[in-house]
Amino acid sequence: MSRVPSSTTSIDWPRSHYTGTVPTELGLATQLTAIELRQNWLNGSLPSELASLHNLSSIGFHKNLLFESIP
Repeated sequence: MSRVPSSTTSIDWPRSHYTGTVPTELGLATQLTAIELRQNWLNGSLPSELASLHNLSSIGFHKNLLFESIP
């Protein structure tokens, strides 16, 4: 997954064949209002850094291999 600039307001990468864990660096993109990463091959748990995204109003991680709850 490529590095996301802190000024990014949305991520829309469904079905992009991403693998591995959700990077903690997403928490540095403080202007994010939406994250859409459905139908990839992401695994593990969502990083606690996502809880610091106070502008986030839409999130889509379904159809991945994630477990646990949203921070």
